[in-house]
Amino acid sequence: MEQEGTRVSRISRDLQDTWPQLAITDILYKIVAFVVLTPLTATLVRMVVSMSGRTVLADEDLLFFFVRPVGWLSLILIGGISVAILGLEQAALMTIVLGKRRGLQVDFWRALVFVAGRAWSVLQVTALLVARVLLIAAPFLLAAGLTYWLLLTRHDINFYLAEKPPEFLWALGIATVLIVGLVIMVARRLIGWALSLPLVIFDGAKPLVALRQSWSMVSGKRRMIAMWLIGWAVASFILSSLLTSAVLLVGRQLIPRLTGALPLFVLALGLVLIAWALVNLVATLASAAVFSILIVDLYETMGGGSSLLDRWADETQAGARMRALRFSRGFVVSMALVALIASAGIGFLLLEKASFEDRVEVTAHRGAAMHAPENTLAAVEKALEAGTDWVEIDVQETADGEVVVLHDSDLKKVAGVDLKIWDATWEDLQQIDVGSFFSPEFSDQRVPKLEQVLEHCRGKAGVVIELKYYGHQVRLEERVAEIVETTGMASNIKVMSLDFEGLQRMQALRPEWTTGLLTSVVVGDLTRMDVDFLAVNTGLVKRRFVRGSHRAGKQVFAWTVNDVLGMSAMMDLGVDSIITDDPQLARDVLAHRAELNPVERLLAGLAVYFGGVKESPEDNA
Repeated sequence: MEQEGTRVSRISRDLQDTWPQLAITDILYKIVAFVVLTPLTATLVRMVVSMSGRTVLADEDLLFFFVRPVGWLSLILIGGISVAILGLEQAALMTIVLGKRRGLQVDFWRALVFVAGRAWSVLQVTALLVARVLLIAAPFLLAAGLTYWLLLTRHDINFYLAEKPPEFLWALGIATVLIVGLVIMVARRLIGWALSLPLVIFDGAKPLVALRQSWSMVSGKRRMIAMWLIGWAVASFILSSLLTSAVLLVGRQLIPRLTGALPLFVLALGLVLIAWALVNLVATLASAAVFSILIVDLYETMGGGSSLLDRWADETQAGARMRALRFSRGFVVSMALVALIASAGIGFLLLEKASFEDRVEVTAHRGAAMHAPENTLAAVEKALEAGTDWVEIDVQETADGEVVVLHDSDLKKVAGVDLKIWDATWEDLQQIDVGSFFSPEFSDQRVPKLEQVLEHCRGKAGVVIELKYYGHQVRLEERVAEIVETTGMASNIKVMSLDFEGLQRMQALRPEWTTGLLTSVVVGDLTRMDVDFLAVNTGLVKRRFVRGSHRAGKQVFAWTVNDVLGMSAMMDLGVDSIITDDPQLARDVLAHRAELNPVERLLAGLAVYFGGVKESPEDNA
């Protein structure tokens, strides 16, 4: 075999000879994938959701669905299509590279047509890959689940996360070993199957045969292939980081200097954003192109052929000259003018979207949980002092039927006491200090009743009641409804939960009340849920999601946001409420933003990238 240095030369030469066609192919394929394959994937996701008997799967429902056989089948189909989208793109790029090496000079259009005729085979082999990876992962997942069950189920999970007792560290160690073992096994298998895609595309091998043949071809060479793939990944990361850092550095130096000259500010802002998009596109294209060339080179040097490509090229007379893009002076000048016009348009569009007013409410998470022990009257009082709009609390039932305010299923985290709430009476709870874990000054704090919190907040703030279900509730919804109405707070409460069935029971009891679904993971269209608001993890909050929710008549609550940048970003995205442990900070951010003009507000929104926000609103004044 030739020295590995020769492979670098071949890859460099291939990239130089084919990059225009590779770039066009990659861009066109992304457009085709978005227009055709994305709706196909979305349709499959909707089918998966419909099989569950629901309109959307979120959090716990999602977990229970995917541990069933139908859930595994759905994962294989969705994963297969998702990987097939990438596989088809790589197949088209490989076709151009291999065609060039064979002297066929296959252009981007012929590559797309050639691969389209083999799309079903690509889907089959990617589905097999996903299925086999899941089978490999199954015993590791089973071991992880058994570890969790044996070591981390005696107390509420929040106790283990907060206190990190020995059993938590044991579980963490076992999980680390399992993850490392799983990664090694999956990586070894994927390296063994690295040539299955070109075997299917260029040799016409059946999917199962391609996997076995690829495994045989790379036998004894897995370490070498692994080193090349690691080198590709590292080089791609470095290229992307360098290009992005260069643009951000220019933006940080240029944009703040031009805030006094609006036309130049707008133009510079647009140019920086265009440059940022372009460098990310270049990095992505380079990474995809080099990967395809590397796989083709490995495929050829290990005995791969091209019988299907040769025959297809003869049949379609693919001998036309491949035209490389050539950039004349006039072309460059024209593109520069287009970039200037586009950048100005983008700048003015962003400036126009910079709102003058924030329409967002502050919801204190478990009271002001950053400044007092969570879900206590002290935390509620701190939240009220901060001027919060809403106080969010968690409720569940005791053994004697009281509705108390506590998040965890037991008292292990907040009091160090191994006592489940459904096994405790109200009198039991009043003997237990739930404040000293936060600070000795709160040693007088006890688990409060729901009615105590409602009385405390009446006339000062609304209350968001989260219904907690640990499998031991008796009449939780009925009791909450009775207490709310007895305290005269029916017009100043909202009810939410992770459990949609629990919400439905509450809706049946009090259809006029405002209800919301709490979730952090979702499959399907969350805006179709029959609720009034969606309380979602910030990872789900995108401008499109917020707008879609508002069009569906639903508010968006973002949780749990405790920093200036996060709060400002959520406000820019138009959420209706920020759920935070620090309501005073949220009030400070709102007050600071109210003093900004549109240009300053736009800069604040981009500050996470251009370095314009300090640690607190006062620092940035």
